[in-house]
Amino acid sequence: QVIDLAGSRAQRVETAKASLDVADAEYEAQRIEVFAEVARRFTECAAGERRLDSARNARELSEEIVESVRVRVEAGQTTPIELKKARIALALLEIEEEHVEHELASSRQALAAVLGEKDPTFGEIHADLMTLSELPAFPALVQRLEKSPVLARYKIEARWRDAQVLLEQSLRRPGLLVSGGLRRVEATDDFGLVAGISLPIQVNDQTQGKVLEARERRAQVDAKFKSTHLEMISALFAVYQEMIHVRTVFTRLQDEMIPLAEETFILAEEGYFKGRYSLLEMQDAQRSLIDLRKQVVANAAAFHRFVIEIERLTGTPLLGEI
Repeated sequence: QVIDLAGSRAQRVETAKASLDVADAEYEAQRIEVFAEVARRFTECAAGERRLDSARNARELSEEIVESVRVRVEAGQTTPIELKKARIALALLEIEEEHVEHELASSRQALAAVLGEKDPTFGEIHADLMTLSELPAFPALVQRLEKSPVLARYKIEARWRDAQVLLEQSLRRPGLLVSGGLRRVEATDDFGLVAGISLPIQVNDQTQGKVLEARERRAQVDAKFKSTHLEMISALFAVYQEMIHVRTVFTRLQDEMIPLAEETFILAEEGYFKGRYSLLEMQDAQRSLIDLRKQVVANAAAFHRFVIEIERLTGTPLLGEI
């Protein structure tokens, strides 16, 4: 029986417990990554449905324009060339609508895959994509980042590496070997009780290399923590700035540019049928309105993707807790 003189058994237990804590921290970090990926694909589906609605509205509006131009051609108020141009514009919008439908189908399939389903059996995505919540201040996000599961994992790993160092140090001192039993004496056919105690004396410390290795691995954890911490703060700042930008663009599009584009299109449409503006001018106003509506959806989707990225970095919900 070996008697532990340096506490190596206790260190083995402590090391094993710390190893389990590291595994739990890694699981938590991976869980957040999965949630973030699901949220990203959900957002893409929601944006795809909004893009499809916009494409359908644009196509329906173009159909109305074609019919109106047809009436003017039959009444001799314009040339058949303008009807052909209106039909070409309609065909382009039909192609765009079909393309958006395919993109939405791909997004739904991607969401189903991350949910572990073969096919997208869920119905339509219902999300308030066009509502952009207020943002917390950047220093508040940095404070949340300090408690992120990614950084917490390094702290837990540091405790695990500390336990490994102590374990390797305890193994440098050999245990006391105690032995005992019965021995038979051949000459007299007698039995006797024998006991022994031995303590190995190390001439060369063969465990020194393992201790140094454990200390080096412990030092690497601190270096990785520092570099990862700085990288995450830099990434958080970049995402935060982009989020502020898309929010500013979204607000100006909604409050200023789209209302102006809608008024411009109405004036161009009325002026065309009264003979004051050309078909080209009306179509140009229509394209501007369509493009601006696309940009609104794109910026709204980008905002929510940035929210998801910040939540992934910090490991905590961003909106609803401001």
